[in-house]
Amino acid sequence: MSFLSWLLIGAAAFSATTCLISAGWYLYVRRQKLSPDNESSGEGAEHSENASGGGPTDSGKNITQDKDIWVSLLMEQSAVCETLLEQYGQTSAHEKAILTCWQTFLDVEITLLSNNHEIKETERLLDAFTPLVERLMDAQDVEMMLRKLSINTKLLKQINKIVQKTGDQVFAQMNVTANLNLQLDKAQAKLLHETELDQELAELRAEIASMYDLAERLKRESHSETAAHSDEYHSALDDFLDGALGNDFLAPVADEMNHKISDLKHLADYQAEAIADLKKQLKEAKERTIRDKHIDTADIAVARMEKAMLENNKVIKALENKLASVQTIKHNLNVDVRRREAELLHKGAMLQEKQRANSGSEEWRDVIEQEYSAMNNMEKLLSDIPLTQESQEFHAEQGGKVGELRAMVSESELYVEMLELDLDKLREKKDALDETLEAALRGEKVDIQSVVNENQIREEIENLKEVNGELSRELQKLKDELSELSKDDQDTLELKDMIVDLDQRIEMVQAQYVVMEEKYLNAMMS
Repeated sequence: MSFLSWLLIGAAAFSATTCLISAGWYLYVRRQKLSPDNESSGEGAEHSENASGGGPTDSGKNITQDKDIWVSLLMEQSAVCETLLEQYGQTSAHEKAILTCWQTFLDVEITLLSNNHEIKETERLLDAFTPLVERLMDAQDVEMMLRKLSINTKLLKQINKIVQKTGDQVFAQMNVTANLNLQLDKAQAKLLHETELDQELAELRAEIASMYDLAERLKRESHSETAAHSDEYHSALDDFLDGALGNDFLAPVADEMNHKISDLKHLADYQAEAIADLKKQLKEAKERTIRDKHIDTADIAVARMEKAMLENNKVIKALENKLASVQTIKHNLNVDVRRREAELLHKGAMLQEKQRANSGSEEWRDVIEQEYSAMNNMEKLLSDIPLTQESQEFHAEQGGKVGELRAMVSESELYVEMLELDLDKLREKKDALDETLEAALRGEKVDIQSVVNENQIREEIENLKEVNGELSRELQKLKDELSELSKDDQDTLELKDMIVDLDQRIEMVQAQYVVMEEKYLNAMMS
């Protein structure tokens, strides 16, 4: 609301308050006049008037003067109200109603003071204004509430605008943060990709270096072992190795190193030129400042110098990064060379173990072939004996025994083959365990499921021992049966000799089996 509205409301409130005060004062005066005390004092005054004279005339004059003062004051207020009605009564009906109400109050007060009405009539007139005053107060309360509501509405709108602006700013900041995070992720992905490429390149270089080293070793060994192969083979191998490797590894590495060194030199030259340019610009800026004392030119020169210094700092950081990458590549190459040498030594030892294992399996096969030849000789000897009924029965029995022995030998051969397969599997498991251990030492991830269960290996060893015991029992049983059947016969003596020979060979087989089992246990324990 405008200032005029506030002024009108204040004037109306002041007029209402003045009216009420004047009415109260008037009633108070009337009551004082009509009270019994005033009557008695009036009678005393009449008696005193007869004695002194002139007293009532003075009091009447005082009352008349007070009424005139109040009437003049109310007339001035009425004139002000009429002026306000003429100026602002046409603009707003609400303001016109307030001014009219004020004018009515003033007219009533003037009428009451100018015309000496009775108290009852005055009270009746004042009581008629009571609902109007209450409605006016209610209207003022409602207007005040509406005013507060409008103010709160404006504040709420402003708060909503501020909240919306804040939300927009937060959303924009979130978008900027998301974009920065995306750029950071892309940069990290590129950096990881570059790191992986560097690692792969280092591994490839290490492999090429190991191949080059292997070629050099093969050359040295081929020159040292000229008796085992022909000169043509050695010359062809040397030509192949020279053509396959030669300088194919060292030349690219040297070219790359030279390229990096040239880049570093170029960056160093650029840095030196930039530093010289900076010194020159600084000198010129100082001279210009001393000569001209011009602030703008000096500021421009300082800004250029700061920009050049920032660029030089970037160049220096790039040089440091390239130097660190070169040192990292060199260190990785040295580490890879040492690792490849250790792997070559380990693989050489494994190759020797495999060769020894293959030689042991060949010995087993020789023993089994000897057993087969011994059984064939026994069958041939039995077939050469003259056939009688007893000899046929003996021959049939011995043939059955020999068949059983052949089946046992074939079973033992199968067991030996199974042992060889188990030994190969254990070697493979041992190799896998070695690789897993090396990977764990290098800090790589280890697959725990690939580790061999020791309980299974122990169960396999127990099964092998049980099979060996069964073979020994069957052999002892066969010996007992042969000893009972061949007591007093020359042929049986020859058979005994052959059986003794067979026993010796079986003992040799068992000894070799024990040796093989020890090797198996040693391989498992290692």
